[in-house]
Amino acid sequence: ARGTEDERRFWRDAIAGFANADEDLAHAVSLIARHDTVSATRERARHFAQRAIDAIAGFPAGEARSAMAEAAEFAVARRF
Repeated sequence: ARGTEDERRFWRDAIAGFANADEDLAHAVSLIARHDTVSATRERARHFAQRAIDAIAGFPAGEARSAMAEAAEFAVARRF
């Protein structure tokens, strides 16, 4: 959504399996860096993790609810 029409075409081709050369990977990495998509994706993940935690808040407190909240928090806190 942040890229030019040519960049979006590149991603469509890559997803379809038509852009799979070494230079295509290098281009993909450069696009990810140019548009700061890693940070944006992390922020979006944090948003949805919080929505998940909010959604289970109505359930009784206990091990199951705590485990689900912890899983959501872990999923966005990890860096690998």
